[in-house]
Amino acid sequence: MASTNSLQTSISGDRWWGGFTASLNVINQSNQSLNDWGVSFIRAHQFYGESWGVDISTQELGGGLYRYKLTGADWAQSLAAGQAITVGFNALSGEGLSGGASLTSQLLMAPGTELILL
Repeated sequence: MASTNSLQTSISGDRWWGGFTASLNVINQSNQSLNDWGVSFIRAHQFYGESWGVDISTQELGGGLYRYKLTGADWAQSLAAGQAITVGFNALSGEGLSGGASLTSQLLMAPGTELILL
């Protein structure tokens, strides 16, 4: 689980051979609406296929690493005070994760992952 003063996320999902489906539960912990929220992290995973509730931009950093920026898409762009939503995406694993187990924040996000509000 990661958080800023007003935004909290928790990670869940399923790993499958060569990849995973990630679900992010995003909660606005503030007493006001948050517009254009975003999460940024670095990892070796490669976005693949579909996303729901988020737009994903990817920047290749070299050495097999990518910087991901997830921002709320359309219906998930704004969060009312106290509101929680679940968004997600599929990715290919760049780190040899095996299938059949749960995805955790440690497997998805590198240490020092930063949550940003845009």
